[in-house]
Amino acid sequence: MIQEIFTSNMTDTLEFTDVIPLPDYYRYSLCAVDINNRMGQMQFHAMDWLGGPIEGIVIIELDSSPITGSALTTSLQTLGYYKPIYIAQNTSRYPLEQTLDAVFVPLGIYPNNHQLSDVEAEVLKQYLEQGGNLYMEGGDTWYFDPQTVLHPMFSIQPVADGTGDLNVITGKAGTFTESMSFNYNGENSWIDHIDPISPAFTIFSNASPSYNCAVAYSSGTYRTIGASFEFGGLVDSSPPSTKIQLLEAMLDFFNVIVPVELTSFSAKLVDDNVILNWSTASELNNLGFEIERSDGNKEFLRLGFVEGHGTTTEKQEYLFTDNTLLNEGNYSYRLKQIDLDGTVTYSEVIEIEFNNLPTSFTLYQNYPNPFNNSTIIKYEVPEEKIVTIRIYNAIGEDVVTLVNEVKKAGRYSVTFNADNLPSAIYFYRIATDNFVETKKMILLK
Repeated sequence: MIQEIFTSNMTDTLEFTDVIPLPDYYRYSLCAVDINNRMGQMQFHAMDWLGGPIEGIVIIELDSSPITGSALTTSLQTLGYYKPIYIAQNTSRYPLEQTLDAVFVPLGIYPNNHQLSDVEAEVLKQYLEQGGNLYMEGGDTWYFDPQTVLHPMFSIQPVADGTGDLNVITGKAGTFTESMSFNYNGENSWIDHIDPISPAFTIFSNASPSYNCAVAYSSGTYRTIGASFEFGGLVDSSPPSTKIQLLEAMLDFFNVIVPVELTSFSAKLVDDNVILNWSTASELNNLGFEIERSDGNKEFLRLGFVEGHGTTTEKQEYLFTDNTLLNEGNYSYRLKQIDLDGTVTYSEVIEIEFNNLPTSFTLYQNYPNPFNNSTIIKYEVPEEKIVTIRIYNAIGEDVVTLVNEVKKAGRYSVTFNADNLPSAIYFYRIATDNFVETKKMILLK
């Protein structure tokens, strides 16, 4: 049940508003219940498509022993694909419209493969004719099974039936699979041998014996990738030979850009500073990154902002230095990626331990200096002491006391606000029972 609506007037016109999580087919039911909890007859509303045009990716899992659909979904989520991912077991479940980024159709491998029907082929053909992007895989669909009106749209020439010898598949130089290589662990290795019909091109071949097993084609209107192996059967190794990077390359061929694909995020301690490094493989409408830090279990607070690169398919490297750590402890960092339209995505949280306690009293030069209105004074305390920090004018008069309390060993900072003071040279002095130091600063208004 989504909501209860109460009324005592049988002639009331009632209204209900629902928040649709994503465009899809929805059906609503209505049932009246009296004050004695007696239910009336359930009334059903016809199922309708609600929520606007369909967007995202549709995976039509026709394989009766599926392994590719889940591998695609996991890889898409890891890439940060932000649009809906629809899973279907037939070609009629979702409208295949040009608003979709791509459609993936795993047909499977014998004995659990699916033979594409003429009706299914016609639906997919019409989708391509609208300018769609279609990936289709199947161990028998290219040579052994009857061809449909869809198959010629892949520009694939069937060569031979499989003989159980698919083992290592390798990417082709000069294509988006260059330098990729995968061991294969699909349902079985009896797959069709295929060749491209120009201008289509081979993207994967079996290492030994040598034959082609995946072809890509761009017609100028639509784009296709046809494979005779199962994407879910590919065994990840070192980059770029991972299913995630292969899917990213296929999406790039389909001109589908993941908004901001964060590929790394790390932190290291250098002296008393934390250096944050991160990189992106691609960006779409990226305004930039807010850097946030949490001290222990406290809430995340904003440290700064690094501007993004808008829209790019080139790898980008980023760096941010946190020089505000004062006390030892565990610190957590995360990135708040912001799109130009205000959409926000958070990165994973990384942690670092800061336990470099000072070994001596230190008073640092204020920053900025000269300053206008306010400046920051940093200092270090190697052991628990009563610490006093006072500001004096040029003739030695006490202007203000900034600190006068017990401080544990650690690093500290205090802000001196000089809104009500005239431009002049001032002095700030730290004092404990066994340490005193004075420094000069300049206020310019």
